[in-house]
Amino acid sequence: MKHVVVLGVVAVALAVGVAHAAGGTNPNLLTLAVYGDSPYLDPAFPNLVDAAFRATPAFINTINADPSIDEVVHVGDIHSGSEACTVAYDQAIGNLWKAFQKPVIYTPGDNEWSDCTKTKQLNGKDVFGNGPDFNGDPLIHLGIVRSTFFPSPGWTLGQHPMPVMSQAIAHDPAFPTDAQFVENAMWEQSKTLFVTLNIPGGSNNDTDTWNGPAKNQAAEDAERAARTATDIRWLNAAFRLAEADNAHSVVIIGQSDMWDTTDAPAHQTNYEPIISAIASNAARYAKPVLYFNGD
Repeated sequence: MKHVVVLGVVAVALAVGVAHAAGGTNPNLLTLAVYGDSPYLDPAFPNLVDAAFRATPAFINTINADPSIDEVVHVGDIHSGSEACTVAYDQAIGNLWKAFQKPVIYTPGDNEWSDCTKTKQLNGKDVFGNGPDFNGDPLIHLGIVRSTFFPSPGWTLGQHPMPVMSQAIAHDPAFPTDAQFVENAMWEQSKTLFVTLNIPGGSNNDTDTWNGPAKNQAAEDAERAARTATDIRWLNAAFRLAEADNAHSVVIIGQSDMWDTTDAPAHQTNYEPIISAIASNAARYAKPVLYFNGD
C-alpha cells in the first residue's frame, strides 16, 4: 500500500460468525479468524523491527487455543511497505503458518509483490537484515508468493488443509492462462459461498512514481489488465455457483480497500472494473454479500 498504516495494528484477529450462535452442533455454524497486514514492523521502534514477527508464534497459539475457530483467513500484506521483498522472509512466514492447526486461506497483498519496487521497500531490509531480492521485481515476487503459499492448488494451508476449488484447476478452458492464478479459490460452507481474488492495494498494481526506478510500467500494466479480467471471470463464476446451489450469502476475500475515501480518486480508478462486476453480480444475486479486505 502506498501509505502504510502501522500504528496500533500489529496483529489483529477478528472472530466472524458467518452464521453464528453460541454453542451447539448446528452444521450451519462457521467461525473464521480473519486478520491481515501482519506481521508489520513499526518504524517508531527501530530496535524492535522484528517484534511482530517474533510474536507470531504466540499469536498462532492463541488462535489454535480457541476451539470455536474453524478456519483462518489472512487478507494480505505479510510485511509492511517499508520492508524489503525477499525469498527468505516469504519462506519464514510460510513456515510459521505451518503451526496453524486449522485450514489457512490467504490472498496476496500489495506489499509482498506489486509494491516491491516502491522506493521504501527497495531501500529497506527484511527482519533478517536482507535487502530486496531481484531488485524488487513485482512479477518475480508474485511467482515466489505463488510457489511459497500455494504449493498444492486446490488445498489450503495449515496442519489440516481443506479442499477448495482453485482457478488453477477450474478455470474457463477458453482462457487457459487463468491457470496461473493459483491464489484465486472458492468453496462453500454453511450455505455460504466464499471466493478469494488477487486484488492488491496500491491502486491494483499502481502507476505512481513512488514505485521507484526498477518499475517496468508496460509489464505491470499488462499484468494488471490480465489479472483484473481473470478476477472478474472468477467472481462471475462464484456468483453463478452461488445461484445454482441456492447459497444464502457470498463472501468475497481480497486485500485492497477499493473504496478508500482518504485516498486520491485517481488511485481508485484501476478498481472500477472489479467494483462494477461486484455491483452487477450482487444486484442480480439479491442476497447478502460481504467483502473482507485489508489495506
